Amino acid sequence: MNWKEIDFIDIPGETPYMGFASALSNYDIKKILPVSDKQFILVGSNEPQSMDYEPDPGCDAIVFTSSDGGDNLKKTILGKGVCKGVIYIDSTYYIKVATGDKGWSSYLVKADADFNKWEVVGAYDNNNIYKIDFFSKEIGVACFFDNDTEKPINKYTYDGGVTWHLFKHYPDYYINISRLISATEVEYLHNNNYMKYDFITGEEEILAKDIYPKGCKQKLSVNISTCKKQLYVSFTKEQSDYKTHIKFIKTNEIIKLPKGIKMYTDVAVHGDYIHAMNHDGPWYNYIYSTDRGKTWHTEKLRDFFVTPNPIAYYGKGQVYAEIGYIRAEQEGRGARLGIRQITE
Repeated sequence: MNWKEIDFIDIPGETPYMGFASALSNYDIKKILPVSDKQFILVGSNEPQSMDYEPDPGCDAIVFTSSDGGDNLKKTILGKGVCKGVIYIDSTYYIKVATGDKGWSSYLVKADADFNKWEVVGAYDNNNIYKIDFFSKEIGVACFFDNDTEKPINKYTYDGGVTWHLFKHYPDYYINISRLISATEVEYLHNNNYMKYDFITGEEEILAKDIYPKGCKQKLSVNISTCKKQLYVSFTKEQSDYKTHIKFIKTNEIIKLPKGIKMYTDVAVHGDYIHAMNHDGPWYNYIYSTDRGKTWHTEKLRDFFVTPNPIAYYGKGQVYAEIGYIRAEQEGRGARLGIRQITE
């Protein structure tokens, strides 16, 4: 077990939070995205430790990037708002930012891998970018939530987000897109089937049926392994000693998870390596398997507390989480970025 701690007070210009030594508590980090074993990005705002869904209209959208495993961090202020999410494709970051009193407006930022150049490619009044995915740096799809109609709207772009177009043919139900797989096709779950939909021709195809077993409780989202090849879902069997399972969509393989892992826990897969950060009272345990669930190992984290969200995974054993201390001495308190190193 080897955790690297990064104190943001070491970044030039950062100040302590409420007199504590740490500086990360000055920010509300919404998403951590590792893109290699050394490169990662954190997005959020400078609204300290906010639990509100709605952003403070006066706060700034903040990005931190590193290309050397956190030894050096670069801070960028994008403008007013809160960064709600980020994706990375073709050495390009796309970041969605919520703005306004209730966060119903939004804008989209495009940046290079080093964040030396960035631009706002689109601003959307009364429309919040709910989900977004890109197939290349030009081709993407997004679900916008329209504040006037209070309905989700799926659109596509072929120019990197500058202009967006309604799906030309649309089914009579909401498409909760899992991923974009080609210039014209998306995949998603519907009625316990995994579907493919061409948003230009309107053609639908069932790729896999009966994703969730009967009588189970399911998590209505599709996960993609960090090696970008495997699709899997989580569900719970009430009558099983191992209550939580993951199922791989294309192969129908089902893996039982250890006791204590809840259905809402994010479980990450990289080939045969499966791992999760799991609640254990006020603490967290890091649970992992190197042989696709045949044997499991547990590391009890007792030196620090873990903030439940966001937590991010990369490869075989690398984990990113916001961690904190509660110590008698004031200078030891506050939040830091913790990175579990890959040990093999």
